[in-house]
Amino acid sequence: MEQEYKWLINEEKIKNIVNSEFVAQYIINEFKIDMEAIYYDDINGTIKKIKGALRKRKQNEDSICCLKIEQKSDSNCKKREEYEIKEDNIYKALEKFPNIGAPRELCEKLRKEELIELCILKFYRNAYELKIKENCMVELSFDRGIMIKGEKKQNFMEMELEFKNGDEKNFHSYANELENKFDLKIQPLPKVARAMNL
Repeated sequence: MEQEYKWLINEEKIKNIVNSEFVAQYIINEFKIDMEAIYYDDINGTIKKIKGALRKRKQNEDSICCLKIEQKSDSNCKKREEYEIKEDNIYKALEKFPNIGAPRELCEKLRKEELIELCILKFYRNAYELKIKENCMVELSFDRGIMIKGEKKQNFMEMELEFKNGDEKNFHSYANELENKFDLKIQPLPKVARAMNL
């Protein structure tokens, strides 16, 4: 289960956050990733109906296909079932997703349909692995890039905090403190939804 918070951000705030003791003292690893993601749906809008996402994303030299299915949440934390496979072909990925727990009926339905390319996201991610408690690991990341839908393009920037493992209560507590300390504003829509609104 993917759990993450998303916030609006700007360059000045990124510097303030990364250099603050509130974040810096917990950083145990830092990495940078070039990403290019293509999002798909079938002609019936099956993915849209379940508020999900189906994508193929190039991460540096690796191609990773992903299926996400949104879950109900009473907070600003987005929760999604997430299934990822290292695969360059989206149809082959749909064939394999059930082997790692994805709904077989959904995957088979999508695999039999003609998939439509909805939009493309090209962005650069600065990510920090944080150990905020002995039993809680999170990833703080800053994405800068461009959304493309047909002939329309728009730059974007956002900040994410994603739960990796450990105590979920510590994750939510840290997210709330981070939001309040730096006066962060929630980004309510995922990247693909914003790209589709172009």
